[in-house]
Amino acid sequence: METTRKISALAVAAMLTACGGGGGGGGGGGGGAAMPMMGLPIAAPTAPAAPQAPAPAPAPADCTLQLEGDSIASGGLSLFTTIPEVPAAAIKRMRPAYVVTDKSVIGNSAHARAPVFINESIAARIVVIEFGVNDAGNSYPYEAAMRLLLERTKALGKAVVVTGLPPQRVPLVNADDYNAIAKRLAVEYGATFADWRSVAIDPADMADDVHPLQKGSTQLVEQLVRALDIAAPECKGVAA
Repeated sequence: METTRKISALAVAAMLTACGGGGGGGGGGGGGAAMPMMGLPIAAPTAPAAPQAPAPAPAPADCTLQLEGDSIASGGLSLFTTIPEVPAAAIKRMRPAYVVTDKSVIGNSAHARAPVFINESIAARIVVIEFGVNDAGNSYPYEAAMRLLLERTKALGKAVVVTGLPPQRVPLVNADDYNAIAKRLAVEYGATFADWRSVAIDPADMADDVHPLQKGSTQLVEQLVRALDIAAPECKGVAA
């Protein structure tokens, strides 16, 4: 029995030594080496965060404009005389973002322009249509011509502003009726109506019964610009 106890004690001591126990307590020497911890996951090194790409800059607003009309839109007082600041220049001054292509011609009419216009390409995004004075004065079939102009611009996906007829010092016989046609067609085709006929121009600011001088023309352009701000608000206040 005694021999058996001794053998058991020796076995226990050997086990303690193998497990790092035994003599020496919590101090340094004397104890066996600690067994390594096996099977624990090793954390992978953290990769540096990828740099954030800068947000793309917004596309610049397309403020290209084509001006269609007669002497009122061109600022012409006669074949050889214009007011100092013609409407195309006044639009640019009031709204610098616009790039204006002036296609207005003295003596032009919707009736004369439409057959040519429907076969032309248009680079500008916005089209201003100012016709009616010569159509009214000659009793041309204004509605049919305006429909051709509007159908072409809308088919090309353009934003359209229709000015209507300007006031005259001595009103033309058909002017009110033609202005009503312009307003009705603007609504029908989804265009913006500038309502030039509502502008109160002093007779003293007219060169004759039809053509406004500089102050009257500027008043008309101001009304047009208000309509442009509705048709293309992204071009309002944008620097060139």
